[in-house]
Order: sequence, then C-alpha cells, then structure tokens
Amino acid sequence: MAVVVAALTARVRPDVQVVDVGQSATLLCVVSGSPAPSVVWYKDGAPVNDDDDDRLTLSDDQRQLSVRRVFRQDAGIYQCLVENADESEQSSGRLIIGGSVTERCHVVVYTLCLKKVRYVLRKLTTNR
Repeated sequence: MAVVVAALTARVRPDVQVVDVGQSATLLCVVSGSPAPSVVWYKDGAPVNDDDDDRLTLSDDQRQLSVRRVFRQDAGIYQCLVENADESEQSSGRLIIGGSVTERCHVVVYTLCLKKVRYVLRKLTTNR
C-alpha cells in the first residue's frame, strides 16, 4: 500500500480582522497536506489555551479559533503552527480592535456639537 505525501501548507484567514470591543472574532487555519497535521495556535508568541479563558473556543480539529466578547487585550498576532511527522508550516493573522460603539458615539456627538458651535458662531459674527 502506497502512502500519499503532499506538501504541508497553512494560511490564517482572514489575515487581518478588525472587530469592536464586545464583538466576536473567528480565525481559521486553512491547512492542506498529508499526512494530516496537528494544529497549535499562538497569540503574540504564547500558546493559546481555551481552558484558561472561557471566551476562547477551539474547534475539535483545532483549525478554528473563536473569541467571544473581544477585549482590547485580545488584539495581536495570532499564529497557527501545523506539523506532521515530516514537516511543519506556520501562518499568522492580525486581530485589530476598533473603537467601541460608545467611543464612536462620542466622536459623532463631538463632531455634531462642533458643527453646531461653528454654525452658531457664524450666525453671531454675521449678525453684528
């Protein structure tokens, strides 16, 4: 019986993901190659362990990493390392935390207030 061996490849998808605080993020480690590899996730160089944080979930095959209720400290570089008996491969993706809804509302309110102040100042200076 012949054993089929195919080169190992790994890609994290998406390679860049932007989510707001409190939302969820999902990273996929798209793997091909034979024999079937094992998958291990790292965040900023440290192993990811879903036993340490109930917001983290790894799929049974370890190829999908989900983060529920993202915090600012979840931002960083996420890497999947895949290896089998013959070789190893890695890929990384970046999780960026955007502004929260509250922060965005403050920016919108500030912008609207600034426009209103400018409007009032124009009216006051043109009526003199």
